[in-house]
Amino acid sequence: MNTKTKYKTLAIYCTAVGILYLIYGVIEFTNGFITWWTPSELNIQFGVKISEDVYIPNTMADPFAGLVLIIVGSIILRTAKHVWNENTESWGFATVSLLLAGAVAVLSISIITADCLDAYYPLLWGGEPNDLWNFLGDPWSLNPGLVLFPLTIPLFDIYRKAKLDI
Repeated sequence: MNTKTKYKTLAIYCTAVGILYLIYGVIEFTNGFITWWTPSELNIQFGVKISEDVYIPNTMADPFAGLVLIIVGSIILRTAKHVWNENTESWGFATVSLLLAGAVAVLSISIITADCLDAYYPLLWGGEPNDLWNFLGDPWSLNPGLVLFPLTIPLFDIYRKAKLDI
């Protein structure tokens, strides 16, 4: 595969991932804005339904998480533009988008761990658990920031295969 084809393929992939981040960001922001600041509740889901209330990815009512996903998606789309044009700035945008997407995923894992520990720490002293916590019931377990993160891993190809002139 020649270099131009690599650039174009990677740019198309970045565009698809960036659009997914933007779509889920807008859905989470809308769900959160309506739920937090109006008397009504909105639960728009755009994912695969695996049980009655669980989707993959499971969008929550959190406008700030939605804003973060919109920012990450915008940076990934900017990366795609630079990769398509074979600009040397693409490695910087890829770095920032990978760091932000990774930070969102680590934050999600930290919140899931905290929820689990909060439910089951009384067992250490012989008590009863606070809640019956389960992985699929936790809204952070399948959120878009965590589910979409593995899709950003191929952005490392900018460093490994694209051979940008820096």
